[in-house]
Amino acid sequence: SKQIIDSLTQNVNELKNENSQLRMKIIETEHTIKNSTEMAKLKTTIIEQKQAFELIRNETERKLRESQLIHERDIETIHQLMVDREQLLIQSEEKYFKLLVQKKDLDRQLNQREQHFTAITQRLNEEKKKLIVE
Repeated sequence: SKQIIDSLTQNVNELKNENSQLRMKIIETEHTIKNSTEMAKLKTTIIEQKQAFELIRNETERKLRESQLIHERDIETIHQLMVDREQLLIQSEEKYFKLLVQKKDLDRQLNQREQHFTAITQRLNEEKKKLIVE
């Protein structure tokens, strides 16, 4: 009977060891599950952050392209204004020279009229002297 008790005791001890090993495996599995869940959450967070970063990057690139287009249009506008200014300057110079020519012509006409007027006045004065003498 002592052999039976020893055998049963040994069986009980083996079962206790198996139970302890099973408990350890359960604890390890729970840790693995917990770690896996945390990893999945981290992966989800990383994916969400990547998507948010992509959206921000795309929006930034779009705004950069828009600002470059605006800058290019500004440069074109400035260039066109410079061309327009140059044209106005040329037109102003042309008008100035035309007016100079007109002024010279008017000065010449005025001078001719003054000479004509002086000649008429002299002739008139001579005719008056002749009348007075007669």
